[in-house]
Parts: sequence; C-alpha cells; structure tokens
Amino acid sequence: MLVPGIDKVTKRLSQEFWRLDQLANNQANADTPGFQATLSGLRAGNLDQWRDGRAGTQTVTERQLDLGLPEGSYLQVKSQGVTFFTRRGDLKMDNDGYLTTGSGEQVLDASGSPIKIGKMESTRVAEDGGVYVDGKSVARIPRYTVSAMTEKGGVLFTPAPQADIAEDIRPMTVGSLERSNVEVADSMAELVATMNRARVFQNTASLQDSTVERALREMTGGR
Repeated sequence: MLVPGIDKVTKRLSQEFWRLDQLANNQANADTPGFQATLSGLRAGNLDQWRDGRAGTQTVTERQLDLGLPEGSYLQVKSQGVTFFTRRGDLKMDNDGYLTTGSGEQVLDASGSPIKIGKMESTRVAEDGGVYVDGKSVARIPRYTVSAMTEKGGVLFTPAPQADIAEDIRPMTVGSLERSNVEVADSMAELVATMNRARVFQNTASLQDSTVERALREMTGGR
C-alpha cells in the first residue's frame, strides 16, 4: 500500500516542478516585447499547457523601428537557417546591415529573404510594412496569420502540421511596441503558491521514503 502512495506523491511533485519551470519562464520574459505567456491546468482531466494567445498592451515609443502588430498577426524571421514566426516588433540592424528583431532574428521579406538596410538612422517602416531607406523603398515586411503554432522558445513559433498560413493585410502601428502579456503580479503569486505546494509534496515524499525504509528494515530484521 505504501508504494502506490509514493508514486502518487512523486507524480504530483513532478507536476509542480514542471509548473515552476513554466512560471519562472513567464516571469523571466515579463519585459520581452511580444512574449506570450504559457498557461497550464487540467484539460479533459489531464494536466496540459497552452499558449496565452492574447495580445499584450501596446506602448507608444515613437521609435520608427518599433512595430505594433494586430492581434493574431506575426512577422516571419530566420535564425540559424530556420524560419520562425514572431510578434516581437522591436527592430534593429545587425553588424551586417540586416534588419533584425531585438533578439537578433533576421526579418524576412515576402520572398523569404533577409532585408538589408545598410544604415539604421534613415530607415523607416510604414504601417503597410514598406521599408524605406533615405526615402527609397527597399523591401516590404509581410505579416501573417497562422491557425496553429508550436512554441520554440521565448517569442519564436513554428506552424503546426497542416496549419493554415495567410498574409495579413491589416496595418501595423509604427512607433508602438507590444509588451508581454504576462500578468506579473498574478504570475508571481502563482509562482509562490506553486513553490509552497512543491515543498509540501517534497516533504511528504521524503517522509514516505523514510517510512518504507523503516518498514523494510523491520521486515528483514535490520539487515
């Protein structure tokens, strides 16, 4: 009878640690533009996690390379040869003159090619995605809607198998930046509560281990 009890407590402890990792990741990205929190709970009787797809608060920055995307709209970017989708809209220029997100992924044009701007001071992006350097059009940043995605870390996503991908013609808000949608106070309170639950299950597991060990010693005469 003791072993099933240990299994149950160990499973709950594992779930709480899994939840702690998720909450800690949300807290760590609370200031990351475009970050969408991961939520978890019981769905259909099973512990599951899912992405909070709600848009974060738009903050006016008046910076020409800060792009606020409509809800459900994504930029296409590339990192280490892999294409992703992201809502991160704080753009900059890398050392090779290419337009990137704040975390360094290259922003792609409609043909899937990186956008080279050469200099940042005279670069502006229009709300339709047009990229201009010294007043001259050099590229266009398309936006997409994706019916289902898989998170690949932080603000990067890949389309799920059989996902519908379509270009989004809704205008962006230039000079505005979407903050993460992490509810910091609520997330911190949940983090503390989860830590407390994990500590209780950890103590219970330790107590049950000691009980089993003592019972085995008694059964074997201390051998």
